[in-house]
Amino acid sequence: MFKSNITKISNFSTLTLDCAIESVEQSYNQAMQNFAHSLPSYINRVYEMRTLDNQSLIIKFYRPQRWNYDAIADEHEFVFDCAENEIPVITPLLFPNGDSIAENKDGIFFAVYPKKQGRELELNNCEDWQRLGQIIGRLHIVGDGYNAEHRLQLHPQAMTVKFVDELLSSNLLDKTNYSKFAEISRKIITYISDRFDDVEYLRTHGDCHRANVLNRLDEGLMIIDFDDMLMAPAVQDLWLLLPDHIHKCRNYFYDLLDGYWQFRDFNEQELFLIEPLRAMRMIYFLHWCAFQSNDARFQANFPDWGTEQYWRQEVNDLEHQFHVIKEADKALSKLGNIIL
Repeated sequence: MFKSNITKISNFSTLTLDCAIESVEQSYNQAMQNFAHSLPSYINRVYEMRTLDNQSLIIKFYRPQRWNYDAIADEHEFVFDCAENEIPVITPLLFPNGDSIAENKDGIFFAVYPKKQGRELELNNCEDWQRLGQIIGRLHIVGDGYNAEHRLQLHPQAMTVKFVDELLSSNLLDKTNYSKFAEISRKIITYISDRFDDVEYLRTHGDCHRANVLNRLDEGLMIIDFDDMLMAPAVQDLWLLLPDHIHKCRNYFYDLLDGYWQFRDFNEQELFLIEPLRAMRMIYFLHWCAFQSNDARFQANFPDWGTEQYWRQEVNDLEHQFHVIKEADKALSKLGNIIL
């Protein structure tokens, strides 16, 4: 058991399939088919269900105590804003009370979406990268229009420090790895924090990797799954799409920017945030695992979580990433005015 705030996080022990169906039926005041197919999702619970007239719906149950109502509302508002501006997204359906968020009898928030399908994006040439940059640029025009005050702010001092402190105040790490994790985490935070102070923050998707961009052959690209929406620098929605470290794949990034620039300016200094953001994401992932480590599905998917060997590898990976940050800084600095 944890000693930190992480220990207070609930799991989905009350959310049986019957309970999931009942939750939707009560919120819509109508019966559903006795069918619920579980879909892959690490942190939430997602099911496909069908109405009596055979309409397929996707139901997302939010992990208890991860986001409060206002934080989920910020996510939905961003998605609705995108749809209003003709950016292809999947908006949640409204319940009879006019809200897009419902709460079941056990206090678990959930939302209902129409089922839409598409193929995962393939990036085969510079035109594909440019097309992807275009939709992210349009997304950020919308994201820049409102401050999501209930979402996380992707700054080392606002977010990463908290995650490190909570991990260190738990009993997860053995003595040797505890000291090494504390040392390398704090080194990274100290080294990178200042560069986040003078950049613009806006609503971002937050988890914009390729699996969250679908290619609908007749409709173009569609962005899905805004669950990790953040207030962050614009580059957060660009670097996760890259196949390697920034100093090793600048050409891909420039192709992205060729499309992005058609709709929005980009601050070239944010290139120096990419490898720091990767380190922050590594720490975020560790906290994410701790957050749900008492969940049976998580334990089945991550059987080696929390072992001495696991933490030794994580510490080694962070030490390597600290080296990568410094190497990337040198490589980018040598380029001078890197974006022309």
